[in-house]
Amino acid sequence: MENTTSKLIKTINLKTKTMKKLLLMAGGLVSFGLSAQISGDLYIQNYTPHYVEYNIVRSNTASVTANCSPSIQSAPSTGLSKLTYSTNPGVTPAQAYYSDNINTSNTFNASFPDTPLINGWSINTAPAIFPVLPVLVAPTQWSGMKFGIQDTSGTNIGGFYWMGKSCGGPIVADLSSYTNAVVSGQYYTLGGASWFIIY
Repeated sequence: MENTTSKLIKTINLKTKTMKKLLLMAGGLVSFGLSAQISGDLYIQNYTPHYVEYNIVRSNTASVTANCSPSIQSAPSTGLSKLTYSTNPGVTPAQAYYSDNINTSNTFNASFPDTPLINGWSINTAPAIFPVLPVLVAPTQWSGMKFGIQDTSGTNIGGFYWMGKSCGGPIVADLSSYTNAVVSGQYYTLGGASWFIIY
């Protein structure tokens, strides 16, 4: 009898320890998932034989009543950022990458050498701030990209287009609402990161 009770207690203790581990692991995964929803990096991929000129936007999309403030828009001193064209259209993209920390947007990244550097940002349509933004109290996330298309000689051939989350409006996930768009595009989020794919 004593041996059976001892085995039962050991089994219960083992199950309790296993359950605690499972709950801690589940809590960690939920925590990671929630943190990934608030922030993330931005990737732009250009599969076309054309340049893509753009401004990118971060905003507090959860604060519709405050006009999604703060809203932060890239404002490089050169005007629009310009991502080069694909040297193997449809197969290998030219790629740009921007960290969740926008104060690194003016730093060269050898892993994404085509990324246009951004040396200025505009907050809530105020004049551009160079080169470091103040710490913002409200959380922001990548929310959109306004872009145009140029041929390799620099002639504008399409745009401006918008993909992303408008403040209080619908998500514009592709270019299907544009008549005669010269390119196609997709916007989505995955694993906390935002992706803009031009093809």
